[in-house]
Amino acid sequence: MYKTGWLRVTQYQQPRVQQQTISRVIQAYIYNSKSRDDDIQHIYFCVLKYSTLFLYDSHHKLDCIAVIQLHNYNVTMHPSTLRDGELFNRPNLIKLTPHHSSYPEYYINCHRNIDKEDWYLLFRQCNHHHHQPSSSSEPNDDIAIHKLITVLHSNAHHFETQWFNAMLGRLFCAVYQNDTIQQFLYNKLVAKLDKVNQRRPPFLGAIQVRSVDPGHQPPYLTHPRLLSLESSGELVAEAHLEYAGGIQFEIETQLLLTGSRKWRVRLPITLNHLEGMLMFHIKPPPTNRCWYAFQTRPSMSWHVDHPWDTIARTIRSKMQELVIANLVLPNMDDITFYRTPNGNGGIFP
Repeated sequence: MYKTGWLRVTQYQQPRVQQQTISRVIQAYIYNSKSRDDDIQHIYFCVLKYSTLFLYDSHHKLDCIAVIQLHNYNVTMHPSTLRDGELFNRPNLIKLTPHHSSYPEYYINCHRNIDKEDWYLLFRQCNHHHHQPSSSSEPNDDIAIHKLITVLHSNAHHFETQWFNAMLGRLFCAVYQNDTIQQFLYNKLVAKLDKVNQRRPPFLGAIQVRSVDPGHQPPYLTHPRLLSLESSGELVAEAHLEYAGGIQFEIETQLLLTGSRKWRVRLPITLNHLEGMLMFHIKPPPTNRCWYAFQTRPSMSWHVDHPWDTIARTIRSKMQELVIANLVLPNMDDITFYRTPNGNGGIFP
């Protein structure tokens, strides 16, 4: 890891200064200003190498004023009560809290809030890598990004929506391993399996979801088309959806064998491929949701990991029924784009 730049570094909480302070101080240095302002005394040209931050008196890097070993510190934003959207506002600071009382605390700031995020994340990575060395294998995030780039350049159909799919894919890569996403998919799947349980074959017990893995790719949309947008606000659009991300979930059920014998089994199920024309429908206000469904039965490929072909074939059939019953017109599913505090079902005054 390597980064350089001007930072204001103190061993006390810095006062809230004007937004242009650091810029003004750097200009004063460049033009050999004789100002003795306290701000100038704490502005350093910083060089981050691996987990060590070097503080120099100038960009020539001739006189090293201090050295900070980041693995000796916890890295947080200050004050601690900040919300996500406030973290990198100019007055807020990067705080280095020492693991041992023999080391001083540091408060760090820089002129641009976009640069402050870079420094903060690099400090966190330095700290994390020192205490949890990465393995030689390629991280899952890198694999997902490489797959995203490959898909976006796979054929000409992606050119029209390349920017959209790139944004969607990048957001997916950021959150797909998060417990919140897995819990969302788990809850969604559990709710939909009620219909399958009502029409399961006599040799299968109740189907329960045990775990969900969101896979390694999001769905991609191509051939978008606006079908209608009325003056009332009602919108209907369509796009071709293709999914090959390999979402996997594990279900548990009982095999009801001859007599009274029961055999409990766990079955990993993977959706290898799903493709079809998807319709989107947003009704007039005060709706707070978008409805979506395939216009016709989509092409899909399920894999059920079980040695008995009868069981695997039955589960695959039930998964196809699940998609058709919930995601093929006239049936539609929905996703809310604005969550109301009390579940009002719409955006009301």
